[in-house]
Amino acid sequence: MKLGRLIRKLKGNDKNEVNKKFEIKSDHSQSKPLNISFLGDSITTFKGWIPADAKFWYSDDADRGTGVVNVEQTWWHLFLKQTGNKLMTNDSWSGATVCNKADNGDTDESYRSFISRFDKTMGQGRVLEPKWM
Repeated sequence: MKLGRLIRKLKGNDKNEVNKKFEIKSDHSQSKPLNISFLGDSITTFKGWIPADAKFWYSDDADRGTGVVNVEQTWWHLFLKQTGNKLMTNDSWSGATVCNKADNGDTDESYRSFISRFDKTMGQGRVLEPKWM
């Protein structure tokens, strides 16, 4: 499922579709919400909801022209609301890199790479992996 379609499902309050795609058992009652963490790039950012030194793409500044001016419009906030889970960490950066070095191999980009951020903040506890990834 593409991200745009998932967002439409989340906005449309289609809980059955969301539960199916993320393998969330609707017949299993959770005694308490899960704590969910995100390790993302620009589309998972929102100013004030990511590390203070991280670059963001989305903010409450309507002049940026993104069309997203409230954190409740982000895909991940919609997902959390739809599933009843809680945000534990959002370690997302606009301009994220996969590896620790820039294209030329000389510049250290580890502060924003998926590799170092995963080692620093993720991989602990349960990890939610959607089927479509």
